Amino acid sequence: YHSFFYNLHEVANLLSFPYIPEDNSISYIFEHIEEQLDGIIGEGSAAYYNENINQWVGSLDEINYLDGYWIKVDTNLDNEIINLNVLGFPSQESDILYELHEGYNLISYIGENNLLIENAIPEEFSGYITSIIGEGVASVYSQTLNQWLGNLDELNYGAGYWIEASEPINFYWNNIENNNFIIRK
Repeated sequence: YHSFFYNLHEVANLLSFPYIPEDNSISYIFEHIEEQLDGIIGEGSAAYYNENINQWVGSLDEINYLDGYWIKVDTNLDNEIINLNVLGFPSQESDILYELHEGYNLISYIGENNLLIENAIPEEFSGYITSIIGEGVASVYSQTLNQWLGNLDELNYGAGYWIEASEPINFYWNNIENNNFIIRK
């Protein structure tokens, strides 16, 4: 059982959840801050807390290990920092498989903290992953220069990222101690 703390700021926070409780419903995970949120957005799904009926409304019901989420904090809180503590279990799978479609995918990052992009994504796979966008940061891969360009240098544990794939691929974070990123096609 592990704990992960988030300091949520006003407007949108791009997160992922490395530890998830047995009850992975948004109503359980966000119950202590639900009235301070404007909503939760995943790739192709969203929900907001309706105070009139005291429940979450929308197509997003649960949090999972694979996805990234935009957690939107109410803008009327006068720059108040909202603390979210998630107690839960790490994934029981040794290799989490991400199935990326062509285009942008909102996914989790639960690998080594502060891992440089060039260590996370080996050069031989640069043709498949063409850009990465985080909260307020982004980098694109230049085939000409054979390097990542932008202000996103490293990936952070518990963050969410938009990963652009040039075609459908499956990949997983493998052997984090050796900083390997394996893509299966």
